[in-house]
Amino acid sequence: MQQTVEKSKSQPISREQSRAFDFSRDTFAFPNELVWEYRVDPVTRQTTTFKNNPPPTYAHHCFVVVRAAKQFFLHAKFSPAETALPDAEYTTRIRQLMRRSPEKTSADKILMPGFANLREFTAAKKELLQAHCGGAWQSYVQRGNWRMVFPFSRSHQERAAKTLLQRIGQLPIVHVVTFPRLSINHGIMLFDAIDSEDR
Repeated sequence: MQQTVEKSKSQPISREQSRAFDFSRDTFAFPNELVWEYRVDPVTRQTTTFKNNPPPTYAHHCFVVVRAAKQFFLHAKFSPAETALPDAEYTTRIRQLMRRSPEKTSADKILMPGFANLREFTAAKKELLQAHCGGAWQSYVQRGNWRMVFPFSRSHQERAAKTLLQRIGQLPIVHVVTFPRLSINHGIMLFDAIDSEDR
């Protein structure tokens, strides 16, 4: 079994952001829930899994959630002072936003009136976001998945880590996976990192 961090295809974001990604305001208010709970024995380091009960209502959307968060950061403008819109209009704007490139910032950002940030918007419009940001299949059907069938050397992993560290401001989305067991199969977006002497 090998555990890897596989870099997704990414191009530089074309314009510098006016601010850094802020976890407290630029992420979703609701989680991509887990079907399984993972517990690591502190003595043996063995991992055991348990199905969550009750079962989750919104699971297997890890890539959908991280890509949507990135899309909102690149392409949305929130304006809390303006009047909120009907759900049908927000639906149209969410769909427009999700069709834009995840590799560059929009000059003409899509206005989301009535809310201060993504966290506030997703807290109020949870069902709307869950219905229109993408389906669970998009967390499984990824172009780069073919790469996991080949071995990953330590030097390859080190090069990938250095590349990701250099691109941290571009919000790279990565696939964290163990193969072939798939005890871990998850998508994350990197927005910050600490580079120390030993890691």
